[in-house]
Amino acid sequence: MKGLMLHCGAEPINRNELFSLSAPKGMTDTHYPIAHRDLIELVEQGFNRFGKYEITNQEFGISHDQNRMFGIMGLRGTTAKSNWETIMAYRNSHDQAFSAGMAGGSHVFCCDNLAFMGEVVFGRKHTKNILNELPQKIDECLWQLSDKMDLLAGRYDHYENTPMGNAEFHDIACRALDINRDGRQYVIKGNRVSKVLDEWYNPRHEEFEPRNAWSAFNCFTEVTKGIQLNEQSKRTQSLHQLFDQATGALEALSQEPELVN
Repeated sequence: MKGLMLHCGAEPINRNELFSLSAPKGMTDTHYPIAHRDLIELVEQGFNRFGKYEITNQEFGISHDQNRMFGIMGLRGTTAKSNWETIMAYRNSHDQAFSAGMAGGSHVFCCDNLAFMGEVVFGRKHTKNILNELPQKIDECLWQLSDKMDLLAGRYDHYENTPMGNAEFHDIACRALDINRDGRQYVIKGNRVSKVLDEWYNPRHEEFEPRNAWSAFNCFTEVTKGIQLNEQSKRTQSLHQLFDQATGALEALSQEPELVN
């Protein structure tokens, strides 16, 4: 599972250790910090109420004398088709560094340098009544996440149902190099094109052997897996734009998704 990056002093911590941490101190008339475990349990309870996702695994990090917590969970859809990983990140602080928050989607980034992004993002300041209001905020976030993922599922179904030959794939590979063409940044650098072509002609995964736009799309995602996650998120957005234009996906779905940072 990708999305949690700890490189600014944070350390990984397991669930039992995290839940054993002392309750936060420093409550004032305007600042009401909540325990890290309280946020995690509220998020898990939200998923139980919602019922459309199962939590498959979780990772946690802690920093600044245990005052800042970062976490991420892998999700599996229980109803809609899902050929990709959906993830939910969350974070909490006791030192007023940032609000309690969640970020969810197929491309989520949570870093201890405070970078926090996803298709759906929300935050709640540590003020009075936070524990009473968080459940509703979490429910709203999960409904938004579900809507985004249903739209993404429709988009990927359209890719899968769009045949693509070698000539069309070569055209897309060339267009993926363009910078600021059609308002998007490049998807790959020139020295990675040969690897993308290798994935097309010799797919490493059996499910990407059919000659369609979904297989072509995954040629690019395979090659870009190793880049930094914040950069990967931007390039994936550009990749979606490229394939939406090539396949007419947005016209077919009559709705354009957007990435919220």
